[in-house]
Amino acid sequence: AKNEREIWTTPKKQNWIQSGLMLTAALYSINNAGLVSGIIANHGISGVYFLWSGFIGIFIFPLVFAPLWAKLNFLSENDFILKRYRGKWAASLFHFRAYYLGLIIIPIILCFGYLALIDLIETLLPMENKRILVLVAVLGILIAYQSSFKEKSISDVFHVLLFIAALVLALVNVHSNESPLHFTFVTPNKTEPYCLSSILIFIGLQWWSSTIYDGSGQQAQQMLAKNHKSHALKAATLSNVINIFFTIGIAILSYHALQLQLGKGDAAYLQAFYFFLPEVMHPILVLGLFGMFVSTHQNLCNWAGGMLYSSSKSRSVNTLWPKRIYLILPSIAAFIVTLFFDALQDAFEFLLGISAGVGPVFTLRWFWWRITAQIQLASMLGALLLYPISIFVWNTFPALEQLFNEAYPFHMLFVSCLNLLLVLMLAFMLPSDLDYKQHLQFKGLLSINIKTALLNLIWAVTLGAMLFVVLLVFWVMMVR
Repeated sequence: AKNEREIWTTPKKQNWIQSGLMLTAALYSINNAGLVSGIIANHGISGVYFLWSGFIGIFIFPLVFAPLWAKLNFLSENDFILKRYRGKWAASLFHFRAYYLGLIIIPIILCFGYLALIDLIETLLPMENKRILVLVAVLGILIAYQSSFKEKSISDVFHVLLFIAALVLALVNVHSNESPLHFTFVTPNKTEPYCLSSILIFIGLQWWSSTIYDGSGQQAQQMLAKNHKSHALKAATLSNVINIFFTIGIAILSYHALQLQLGKGDAAYLQAFYFFLPEVMHPILVLGLFGMFVSTHQNLCNWAGGMLYSSSKSRSVNTLWPKRIYLILPSIAAFIVTLFFDALQDAFEFLLGISAGVGPVFTLRWFWWRITAQIQLASMLGALLLYPISIFVWNTFPALEQLFNEAYPFHMLFVSCLNLLLVLMLAFMLPSDLDYKQHLQFKGLLSINIKTALLNLIWAVTLGAMLFVVLLVFWVMMVR
C-alpha cells in the first residue's frame, strides 16, 4: 500500500510552496506555451480574448475546492465517485470514467505535449517530422514508466524554477531592447479571425462550460490527503499566480517574435527565447523546457495510470500486469492520437468541444443532491455525441458563417447549451441515488457549508473577472 501511494499520489510531508510548484509543473508546460503562440499567430490581437477568458474562473479551485480535496484520503481522485454516489450506476461511472479519461481524454492532453516537443526538436535538429514523432513517442513511454510522485517531487520544483528564471530574463531583455515595435489594438469585428459573437462566447460561456473547476484531475490528485485547509489553499493559489505569469509572459514573447518575424505558429515563443536570451543561456533554456515537458507528462500519466489501476484493482484484475504498465498505456494511446493533429490549437479546440457542458455537473455534484451518477455519465457522453452533430449542422447550414467566422465557437455554443439542457432535464426527471438526508451526511463528512461555499464561489468569479478586465487594459496599454 505504501509503494502504491508513492507512485500515484503526492507525498504528505510537503510544505505549501513545494506543493504549489509541483502543481504548476502538472498544469503548465511547453504545450501551454505553444498553444498561446499558436492562438496569437493565427488570430492576432483578438486571440487574447480566448486566452484571458480562461482566467475568469481560475480562483474557483483554490478558494472553494482545494480545501475539500485535501480532506479526502483516496488513491485516485476518481475514487470520489464511489463516495459521492451509490449503487450500480456509481460503479459503472467509476470504471467508465477511468478508461474514458485514461485512454482517450488524457492521451489527447498528452498529445499537446508531444506536438510541442516536436516543435522544440525541429527548432534544434534538422530531422524529418515522422522520425521526430517516433523519437518523442519513445521518450514519452520511457518517461512515463519511470514516473512516481515520490521520485519527481524535487525535479518538478527544479524544472519550474528554471523555467521561471528563463522567462524573467527573456522579459527583462525584451523591456531593455529598443526595437521599433508598434502594435495597434483593434476592436474585434467580423473581418478579424475572432468576430464579436465568438468573443462573447469565450467570455460568457467557454470558461465555465468545458473547464472542470472542482479540480477533478491533476489538481485534485496533487491535493489528496494534504489534511490542511490552509496548505491546499496557499499551494493552489501559488500555482495559479505562476500560471498567470507564464501565460502573460509567453504572450508578450510571442507577439515580439511575430513582429520581428523570428518565428511563426506554435514555435514562435521558442524563437523569442533564443533571440532575447544570452547565448550562454540557450542550453539551460532547452533543459528547462524539456524538464517542463517531463514533469507535465509524468503528472498526466500518474493521473491516468492511477485511475486505470484503481479501476482494475477494484475488479481484482490488477495482478495480471505490473503496476507501471498502467503508466505507459496513456503514452502509447497519445502517440496514436498525435497522428491525427498537426497544430496544438486544433487538438485543444477538439478537446474543449467534446467536453462542453460537462463543467457545471462537476461543480454541482458537491452541493446539489439531485446530481446522480447517471447525470454525470450522461453529460460526458452527451458532449461526446453532440460534438459530431454540431459539425454536421455547421457543414449543412453555410449561413452560420455569417454569425461565426469559424466553426469552433459555434460548436462550443451548440454542444454546451444542449448538454446543459439534457443535464437539467435528467436532474428533475430521474430519482436521486442519494436522498437529501444522505447528501447532508456526505456534506458533513467534508464540512461543506453551502452558504460559505457559495460566497467563496462568487468571490472567486469576481476576482477572476477583475483579473480579466485588468489584463485587457494592460494589453491595450502595451500594444499601443
